[in-house]
Amino acid sequence: MNSKDFMARLAQTSGHTPAEVEEMVLRLLEAMSRQWVEGNEVSIRGFGSFWVRKRMERIEVNPVSGQRMLVPPELVLVFSPDAQLEEKSEPV
Repeated sequence: MNSKDFMARLAQTSGHTPAEVEEMVLRLLEAMSRQWVEGNEVSIRGFGSFWVRKRMERIEVNPVSGQRMLVPPELVLVFSPDAQLEEKSEPV
């Protein structure tokens, strides 16, 4: 499901117009992004938690050439699903 389909389905089930839904989702994502920039965790009960983790600098080796490369540190977004969400997504 792409974002356009997601917004359409959310608009259909919520009773809001697609434009209203798009505005609400964008505001939610902006608010979440601000929290991550500040180093805060964002938890959504029944869904999961998001936080930023710093990956340390590391050396990787190109398997073809054998050349060693230094990979700089980077910030990555991490998601941990809530136990309720994991139960719902169990394969049948």
